[in-house]
Order: sequence, then C-alpha cells, then structure tokens
Amino acid sequence: MLATPVDAQKRSKKQKAKTSQSSKKKTTAKTQKGSKKTSSKQKTSTDKPKVVDPTTTALELSKDTTASRVVTITSAFKPSLRSAAKINFTAASAVQDTTRIPLAYKVPAQNLFFSYQPVPIKPLAMDPDSAMKWENHQYIKAGYGNYSTPFVDAAFAFGDGQKETWNINAGHVGSKGQLPFQRFSKTNLSFTGIFRSADKHEWTTRAFWNNQIQYKYGFLPNSLNFVDTDLKQSFNTTGIELGLQNKEVGENGFLYKPQFSFSYFSDNRAAREVDVVLKAPFQKRLSKFISFDFNAVADITRLTNNAVKNLGNNLYYIDPALLLATNSLKLHLGFVPSWDSAQFYLLPDITAEASIKGDQLVVMAGWQGYYQKNTYRSLANVNPFIWSEVINQLRNTRIMEQYAGFKGSTGKHLTYNAKLAFLRLYNQPLFLNDGLGRKDFRVLYDGSMDVLRLKAELNYRVQEKFNIGAAMQYQQFTRTTAPKAFGLLPFEVNGNIRWQVLKDLHVKADAFFFDGAFYQTALGENRKQSFATDVNLGLEFKVKPKLSVWLQMNNMLNSRYQRWNQYEVLGFNVLGGVVYSFR
Repeated sequence: MLATPVDAQKRSKKQKAKTSQSSKKKTTAKTQKGSKKTSSKQKTSTDKPKVVDPTTTALELSKDTTASRVVTITSAFKPSLRSAAKINFTAASAVQDTTRIPLAYKVPAQNLFFSYQPVPIKPLAMDPDSAMKWENHQYIKAGYGNYSTPFVDAAFAFGDGQKETWNINAGHVGSKGQLPFQRFSKTNLSFTGIFRSADKHEWTTRAFWNNQIQYKYGFLPNSLNFVDTDLKQSFNTTGIELGLQNKEVGENGFLYKPQFSFSYFSDNRAAREVDVVLKAPFQKRLSKFISFDFNAVADITRLTNNAVKNLGNNLYYIDPALLLATNSLKLHLGFVPSWDSAQFYLLPDITAEASIKGDQLVVMAGWQGYYQKNTYRSLANVNPFIWSEVINQLRNTRIMEQYAGFKGSTGKHLTYNAKLAFLRLYNQPLFLNDGLGRKDFRVLYDGSMDVLRLKAELNYRVQEKFNIGAAMQYQQFTRTTAPKAFGLLPFEVNGNIRWQVLKDLHVKADAFFFDGAFYQTALGENRKQSFATDVNLGLEFKVKPKLSVWLQMNNMLNSRYQRWNQYEVLGFNVLGGVVYSFR
C-alpha cells in the first residue's frame, strides 16, 4: 500500500504531537482523531481502480503518477553542551639551545690606506669625587680608674684631604698597683703629614716621641730594700720618618717607594742607641702578568752603655724577585743575598698561592729566609725589665721558614686562615732572671732552635655593626742550645668582639689565654709558669652628637698571673670617662 504525500505529512504531524508539551495534550488528541478519519478515507479511495478519462490530454498522461517516498526520522535527542575540562598550565624552563650555527663571513679586502694612526687607550686612575667633602675630625678621650690610673688620648686632623693631610696624636696612661714599686706610665706624641705634589708624587713624613717608665718591682724576697732610682727604668724614643712614592705608573712602568728613618733611643742608665734605616723598593712591570721586584735595605745601629762603647749591629741585604700574578696563581721567585755584621748569607724567597675556588679557597706554600733585627729598643719593647747595663752584644735573628696553609672566605661574612710552618731560628733572644733579687732579665742568645708553629685565624664580620674574631698559635721548641726556650710562649689564644648594639651604643670585649713560659730559679732549676686567662669588656654610649661616655673593665676574672717570672700583673681594674669630638 503506497503512502501519498498527504499521508506522510499526517504521520509527521502525529509524531510531533506525541513530543509536544503536556499543556497541549487535549489539542493533540483532537488532531490525532481527525488525522485517523482522513487516513481511513484516503485508504478507501485508493482501493478503487482509477478510470481514465478519454478527454485527458497526452500531457496529463505523461505525468508521473508514482508517489514519492518520504523517510521520516524520529529521535528523542536532547541537545546539550559537554562539560569542558579545566586546562592547567605547568611552567617549565625553556630548553637551552646548544647547537652552534656556523657563520661564515666574507670580508672583502680593503684597499684603502690612511695616514692617521689610532692612539692607544691607556687606563687612568679616576680622580676622587669632588662632591665628597673632606672633614677634619678631632677628639679628646679622657678618664680615670682605680689603681690611680689617669688616661688621656687625643687626635687632631687638618688639611684638605687632597693635596695635604696633617695628623697629631697624643696619649698618656699610668697605674700604681698594690705591690711595692708596682708602677708604670706611657706617654706618646706623634705628628704625621702626607703631601701630594703636582707631578703625582706623594710625600709622607712622621715625627714621634715616646716615653715609658717601668719599675722593677719583681724582686724576691720582699724584704730587700731598694730606693726609687734603683728600680726605675725610663725609656725615651725620638725619631723621624720620610717616604716618597709615585701614585701613578709612568710610561716606563716603574713603581718606587724609597724610605728613610732615624731613631734615637735612650734610658736613665746612660744607654744610648742610634738606628738608621734606608729602604729602596721598586717594581717594574714586564707584561700583564709578570713584574720584577727589587728591594735594597741598609739597617745601621750603634749602641753605647756602661758595658760597651759604640757597639755596632749592621744589616744589609737586597731582595730581587720575579712575580707572576694571574687570576688563579701568584708566584714569587727570588733570593736574598745578605750581610749580617759582615757575615754573608744567601736566603731563599719563594712563595706560591693558588686559588681553588676563587677567593673562597686559596692554598699557599713557601720557603723563605728573613731577619728579625734585634736592638736595645726592640728588646726593651718585648721585655721592659731588661738589664741594660750588661748588654755587651747585639745579634740579629736569622729565620729559615718552610710553610704550607690555606685561606679564604665562606659567604659574605666569614674569613679564615691557617698555616703550618717549620722554622729554624739562629740567635733567638731568650730572657733569664738575674741580678739582686732576680728582678732583672739578662738576654741570652740561643745559637740554633727548631720551632714547629701552627697558626689559625677566624673572623666573622657583618658590615660595621658586628665583628667577632679568634686567633690561635701553637709553638713547639726543640733542639735548643739553651736548656729551655726561656720567656717564649708555647701556646696563645685570643678573641675579640666588636658590636654596635644600638645606634649610640658600642660594646667591645677581648679575651686572652696563654700557656706560661719556662723560667729558671736561683738554684738553676727549670720551671714552667701556669696557664693565664685575661678577659676585658668595654662600653661606649653617645649622649650627644659630640659627647660620649665610656667604661673599660680589664682583667675581669682578677687573675694574678705572671707574663714574666716574678712580675704579677694588676688585678681587676675599671676605667671610665668621656669622649668629646670636634666636628
């Protein structure tokens, strides 16, 4: 049974009616009934055979009477959008492109010639910033403490800071202990001037005067009777220094810095000593990494006392060396021909430094020979209780040292340094108790001595606000000509702290620890002093922009130790005062 287009439309309407909304159910039902009646009528009419009208034209007969087929697709599809997944972005570093693109350049030959020659570029030192104003500061620090201790320290600066600068320093300190004749005082005055000439040369001058008064209070037994003049030692030093150096390297590539110094040392026991030193160091740069260093030194000393007249101690030497300096290696190759009191000695001068991790780790090693000039003045600075009347000879200490170590830094604040050395000392001065009451120290020169020395330093610094440091030195003395290394310390440790607690409050602390030295009793027995500890603490607080108050506490543990045999140090002492600044 064939369906006509009318039937197809009716079926389509019937399917649409089924999917219509519930509110239109009644209307849909009526439409369906009408559709059924119409459909039945169509079926009845199609069952009857068609009769061809004889009047029908050929055109009408030629029309296709076959019904067209219609396909209707019915679906309950409900359109909807699919839930989209969230896109997550993950950051990733770009892959480094390590491929090298070969680039070939073809530069055509230039056939042009010019008479102009380019001027070579030479680096010049940058002039100081004229915007920074030079300020001359002056201050006076004064105070007083127990043990009848006056304290004065002053400094004054003058000049423009560019062409000339003048400095004046002065100071005085003294104490009177509880023991008989336990007194000392130190007074100093110095003048320093720095002048810069128009030809880029700098002159340095210095004149100074020092006075030290020390009483020999370490006599035993205490029942011995002495007067003031028997125990008083008064040392006076007057001297001048003059130096010249070129601030800029000339076309010849030379750097030079000659120096001259003169000092006159005397005491209250008719001892007089004159010392003249001439130095002529210079450096010639041979290339970017290689330079030649040279230094010539003449050190002339004359001593007159009650034991000898015009005692000479002269030292001459030259020090040529070749210096190689790169970013990771520093090599110093040289030798030192020397004449010590007319005796010739050839000393080595070889050092090397290699950077392993830049400034973080530097290893170093060396083999060096050098001198320690011994004069009456230098010996009195080491031991102020020296017996000057019996000094009948002066010998210089010749030192042969072989060492290895390392140094460097960790981070921005921590630095360190450590060195292990083997030394052989010739004519090392030792100090033995002698004289009435064994209050004096006689100088004994050890002909040959081997020393194993270990040194280490550690420092932590945070700008100018906080600094803490520590140092250690261990020495083992063997093969001495003398029975023991009298007066030399075998072990030392010291530490210090500088701390700006507040803007106007500064704190400093120092600690010293050392193992006692050997000494000899009146019976010739060799004994060793006990371990010593000394702790100091200081404070300074700014009350006004130009006025500060300070407090210093020394030997806070009240240790009654002896650095030199029979000479006990002062106990706990406190000083306090003010600081006034002239700005």
